[in-house]
Parts: sequence; C-alpha cells; structure tokens
Amino acid sequence: MFSKFSTFLTLVLGIGVLGCVDENELEPGLEPVSKTSIDFVDKDLFIESAGDSLPLGISLDQMPTTDGQVSIQLGGTARYGLDYTTNPSAEDGVIELPILKGKQFYEIAVYRSSTLDTTDRQVSLTLLNPSEAFQLGTEKVSNMHLVKSLSEEPNNSEGAEVNFADSFVHLVEGEDYLIELTIEGSVEHTVPLTISIVTDGRVYGTHFTTSPASVLGEIDLEVNPGMESVFFSFNSINDRLSLGTFEILFQINDLNDDLTVGNNPTLTVKIEEDDVVSNELHSIAELRAKFEEHGDQFWLGDDYFIKGVITSGSNVQDDKIAYIQDSTGGIFLRFSSERMVTLGDHVQLNLKGATGALINGQKGMMDVNDLVGIKIAEKVYVQPEIITFEGLHSGLYQGKKVRIDNVFFPQANGVRTFEGNWAISNDHSGATVTTYSGAEFSGVVLPNGTLSIIGIVGDWGRILPQTYAQDIRR
Repeated sequence: MFSKFSTFLTLVLGIGVLGCVDENELEPGLEPVSKTSIDFVDKDLFIESAGDSLPLGISLDQMPTTDGQVSIQLGGTARYGLDYTTNPSAEDGVIELPILKGKQFYEIAVYRSSTLDTTDRQVSLTLLNPSEAFQLGTEKVSNMHLVKSLSEEPNNSEGAEVNFADSFVHLVEGEDYLIELTIEGSVEHTVPLTISIVTDGRVYGTHFTTSPASVLGEIDLEVNPGMESVFFSFNSINDRLSLGTFEILFQINDLNDDLTVGNNPTLTVKIEEDDVVSNELHSIAELRAKFEEHGDQFWLGDDYFIKGVITSGSNVQDDKIAYIQDSTGGIFLRFSSERMVTLGDHVQLNLKGATGALINGQKGMMDVNDLVGIKIAEKVYVQPEIITFEGLHSGLYQGKKVRIDNVFFPQANGVRTFEGNWAISNDHSGATVTTYSGAEFSGVVLPNGTLSIIGIVGDWGRILPQTYAQDIRR
C-alpha cells in the first residue's frame, strides 16, 4: 500500500516540478500579472424616504483568481443603528467584505431608519486594507445621503400612528414574550406593516423564532380599521449552548401613507444566557477516586458537575451509553434514557442522582439523568495516548482514548468483519478489539497487515474503536 502511494506522490511531484516557472526566468519585457483593483461604482447616492434602502455597488477591474477581503470604514454625520443600518452589518464602524474567486461585482445594502428625521445626514464609506492580491482603485470613497423629501412632510390628514409598546425587554433563555405594537388613530383600509430583525450573529430558528415566522429577516403584519394593537410572539430557544447573553433589535419599516411611525419605532430584546458552566467542577480523576473512598458502589445525592469531551460514537453496547474524558481521565456513563450527547461534544454534565458502580470490571456512572448537559463546543477531537499492551493491561487507562502501534489481526482472512471480539497482537502480547453491531463500520472486513489502532479502553480492558477512518491506521 505504501509503495503505490509513493509512486503516485512521485508522479505528482514530478509534474509539479516540470510545470513550475521561476518568476526570475520570465522572458524579457514580461511583467507579473497586476493586482486586481477595487472601486465603488457610485460616488454619491441619495435615500429620500424613511424606511427605504439602496444598494451600493463595488466592482473589480478584472475577474479575481483568488479569494480575499477588503474593509469598508463607515463615517459621516449619520448614526449607525439609529439613522441607518447595513447588510452586511458593521462592527465598530467597519464592514469586512469577503472577495470570492470568480466574482467581480458586489453590493452593500444601506437601510435608512423608518423614523422620520428632518435633518439631512450623510454616510461616508471608504475602502481600506485590501488583501495582498488586490489594490484600491481611484474611487475609494462613496457618500450615501439621507435627505428629507417633500413626500416626507408630516401628514396632517387622518390616519394612524404605530409604536412598539415597549422599547426594551429582558428575558431569560427559553422564555417567550408577546410583543405589542400600539395603533393610535385608525386606517381606512387594511395596511401592511413590516418589522425587520437585526441580530448580533444569532441564528433565526436555532436561537429564537417568531410567530408569524420571519422571512428573510422580516415579519409581515397587517393593521385593520379599528385596531388599537397588533401583536406577534417572540420565542427564545433554550439551546443548551453556552454562547453568552445577546440582543435582538426589532424595527418598524415599510409604512403606508395611512400609517406613520411614532416616537418608539424600535424594540430591543435582551436574552440572558442560562447555560452557565459551574464553578464547582470535579475532575474525572476525582470522580474515579470516589470508588476507593466509598467502595464499589455509591450514590450522588447532590449536584456533582463534571466537564469533558464525549469520546464515544456508535460503537457502544446501546444508545444509553457514552464515554467522557477530560485531561485527568475517562469514565463510562449510562444515561437513564437515550443519550443526547454525541461524539466530539464538549459538555458539562450534572451527575446528581447517578450511581457509581463497577460494570464488567470498569468504573462507571449509572442512571445519569442530565441527558444533554451544557454544550460548550462541538466536534472536539481528543488526541489518544500512545501506549503498549503492558500499559493497556495495567488498568491505568480505563475509560480513556488510547493508541497501540505495530499490531495486526491474526484472525483476518479477507472475510471476517469487525463485528464481534477479535484479537490483536504484536507477536509478543495481545488484546481484544470489540465492535458492536450498531457501529458504522461493523460490516467492514478486518484488514490484513500491520496497523495502528485507536479506541476507548472499555470493560474487561477491551479496545473499542469509534471512527474507522481515524481509528484504524495502516
């Protein structure tokens, strides 16, 4: 297998060497390809109506052959978040615009606030800091003017005014809230009312929802004649992820002549994170030491928090079992019902109500009720410890992810598959590799030849591989 790969690698390298040309060997008079220039399409644009928006074009003088980035500095007399917003959104007054290979034209959308402001204001946008393969052209600055038009004169005729009933709401993650907009006056006909949503990166449908549902960041409502209020519900999702507190801004826009916005056009909803990692964490080594303190069985009647990475996937006895590991050790967990943590989850779990017991010679916690815990990160890879068969049989690595090198399957015959219990050996010593029928690779044929095998040290000291492509290495 190595000889084929080496031959292929030599061919690839050979082609690469023959295809390379030193820039210093270019023929006289030939120059390297010039950098791609970036310019604004328009120097000046005008937004005359409250609640309107305009696209600001950015063009490249040639088709880019590589990815990159350019910054856009915002300035001027207009106030970001009050007088206008942008898409993509700005952070600390700067928009970071990615440049994609093969895309020559880009747009920045500037949204004017729906609040009627009689003062003319200006947004200046300046291109800065292009990536190495790009340069700024001659049109580096564009101005967006927010001006008052005659159509925005206050309407003295009969009509209605809409406001949010509140300007700020503070909720805890998982709470719901019915948002009210008050209607002063009356409309003659049904009038559409659109509410836009601005977030700080939280995702609709993952961290919160609304009813009616949002479409492309907007909620569509209606104001009917005689209405005094209109409502929509906000639903924060208890995502069990420790991501911190965040805010969502709701803003009234797209008004009809019969319906004007009042002096409270926005509502900020602050969602307080409730998935807090405990300060009273116990290491897995401490948990394992309780077996020596209390014998082979004990019960945890109070809160007992541990934090670690789930190292097991589908190769366990059933869907209630998982292994968790921190820097001090690993341990077997059996949940009270189907587990909801997956391979690579970095989680905090509360073991309150669980029972410590010896299961087939290994230390484990039975009847764990905290099925989800608090997820700190996902897809975390735990590096295995390289050990020998002697180390494996010492019992010091129970519940941990390990790697044993230079071994082979004596019973591999090109037909037998991983499912079951199979010996591995290095001619001097050996161990057992176990694969349950639920494992994704249970039907894969046992490989011949010398290899390295990675797995969790499970009951009776058996090795439990979890991901075939990573855990069986030739």
